[in-house]
Amino acid sequence: MQGLAHLDEEAPVGEPWDVRIDRDWRAIEYAPESFRKDRDFMLKLCKVSGYAFEFADEELQEDWKLVLQAARHSFGDALKWAPKELHRNRDLMLGCVEVSQEVMKLVSNKAYNDEEAKIKSTAGVFFCYRRGGKDG
Repeated sequence: MQGLAHLDEEAPVGEPWDVRIDRDWRAIEYAPESFRKDRDFMLKLCKVSGYAFEFADEELQEDWKLVLQAARHSFGDALKWAPKELHRNRDLMLGCVEVSQEVMKLVSNKAYNDEEAKIKSTAGVFFCYRRGGKDG
């Protein structure tokens, strides 16, 4: 009788993780940590779906360019997984506002109160509660 001994044996190696992830980006949740730490791999994956950003390594989640790429491909939703300190990054916030004005609902008050922020109006969207444009 075999019992549970067959469960102790190492399972045969299936298809590689990069193939699994290429087929379905949601596999990144279960992928080895090395994939979630690879900036280039995560950047490519965030172009497929910005929601993959949720599973990026904490260190990568502090990269504002990766956050912006993820926000562009998730209708701005990826910003909720970014550290609050990034809300002061003008380039990131202005880029996110271009994607969707809904991102302003996800940011902390720090983004609203930055006096020296470069103001930019995109299709009637206001950043920092001040009007953007030539006269702003």
